[in-house]
Amino acid sequence: MDNRDIAGGQDEIRQTLQRIAIGSGILMLVMFLVYLLLGKLTVGVVIGGILGVAAAMLNLFLLGQAVRKAASAPDADLAKGLVKSSYSFRMLMQVLVCVAAFLIPGIDGISCLIALVFPRIVIFFLQIFLSKQSTGNMGGNNS
Repeated sequence: MDNRDIAGGQDEIRQTLQRIAIGSGILMLVMFLVYLLLGKLTVGVVIGGILGVAAAMLNLFLLGQAVRKAASAPDADLAKGLVKSSYSFRMLMQVLVCVAAFLIPGIDGISCLIALVFPRIVIFFLQIFLSKQSTGNMGGNNS
């Protein structure tokens, strides 16, 4: 793999992260709208939502960094160890963010917890959309 392949892969990763961030932001706004309709929207809900989305996006960024390091590792055992340690660190980080959101007065822990799931939802729909898009292109011109 040469530097052009790596640069191209990084552009693709950056584009995917941007899509996930935009989708997560949209879901966060929908969550705020639901809280507003329920009459429960507060500054704490907004802070919790932003904190949750930020932690989830940081998790994905760190995952990408770990995979990039693992791909350039000299042997498979080292690569596996890098990914495992990254996973443990990233999960601990998310747990600590949630615990902090529940313990710090003025931050809504539930909105933080809900927002942590948004990137997974966006990834799910991106996979469906992108697989349908690529399947549709494989069929050729049916007219």
